[in-house]
Amino acid sequence: MEVENRPFAERLLVDGAEVDRRHGVLGSKLHAEVPEGGGTASIDARLDIPLWPPGLRCTVTINGAEVHREVKGSRAMLAFFIGGVCAGCLLACIIIYVFHKG
Repeated sequence: MEVENRPFAERLLVDGAEVDRRHGVLGSKLHAEVPEGGGTASIDARLDIPLWPPGLRCTVTINGAEVHREVKGSRAMLAFFIGGVCAGCLLACIIIYVFHKG
């Protein structure tokens, strides 16, 4: 089983075959019914962007039970997050200084 995230497309592959695809809808649920033994297994995968840690979170459930969760992040996303926090702190300090001075 593999969940693939490409620009403007998310794909769910089982045994190398594509079973579900969404185009450019990050956060949507990919779903597949796969034969298992005498019945079927329901596989759901969801890709979204969490607030922390910065990155791309993938959650996979089989028959409603979570079996895998991981967050893959890049250094660029972490640098962007830290830069935003620093800029926010600097802005807050300037606002406090201006209103405290006056």
